[in-house]
Amino acid sequence: MKKFTLLLIAIAFSVLRIQAQTLPYSDNFENYAVGNYLAVENPTWWTTWSNAPGTGEDAKISDAFANSPTKSVLVDETGGATDLLMKLGDKTSGNYELKWMMYISSANCGYYNLQHFQSPGIEFAMEVYFRTSGAGELLAGSATAIPFTYPKDTWFEVKHIIDLDADLIKYYVNGVMVSEWPFSYQAGSMTGTLQLGGVDFYAGAKSGSGEVPKFYFDVVSFQVMPTVLLEDDMETYPLDSYLAV
Repeated sequence: MKKFTLLLIAIAFSVLRIQAQTLPYSDNFENYAVGNYLAVENPTWWTTWSNAPGTGEDAKISDAFANSPTKSVLVDETGGATDLLMKLGDKTSGNYELKWMMYISSANCGYYNLQHFQSPGIEFAMEVYFRTSGAGELLAGSATAIPFTYPKDTWFEVKHIIDLDADLIKYYVNGVMVSEWPFSYQAGSMTGTLQLGGVDFYAGAKSGSGEVPKFYFDVVSFQVMPTVLLEDDMETYPLDSYLAV
């Protein structure tokens, strides 16, 4: 009986662990205490560039600004530059939506990148600079940045639609599509690995700019896009004709 009970406990823990790693993943950070490190609180989905949760690379939970009720995640240089990684599991197939809300004050800038590998530093899939001025710069497949704008001192959405089966990513900022390109591209070249590894939220600024990196993110969501079985706008059919015919 004791062995059977232990077996049930082991199975239960295994099921919970599988569920914790199953999409969709969403988090508004309300369940974590202010001042705690995110990668310590949730190691299933978060770590740091050097795999050192609880250090200056980790990001702290903050209540200074929030898109959800009261809390968000702070990325800054205090105590060491934040270099937080969201682990996306080295996906090689499927169609995904990855999004979050961001807040950058008028005095600060922001930055993040996507990695082709969950182990960071192998290939940068894309890089995004949010300049202090409100200008944005996307690096995707070229050393020449694609420009965009974003709002200051307010929350805005950052969204990626990543179709690995079609090798395509569509990138949106504040509801506007900035660009689309083959996801296998690296940030600075048109060659790379067709794989989704992770997100790097880094307290970085454009080299030589003198800008001060500091931003907040909230309401993170990573999910599989639904399969579209039928899409029809009915424009190709004559008026008054029967649809089933």
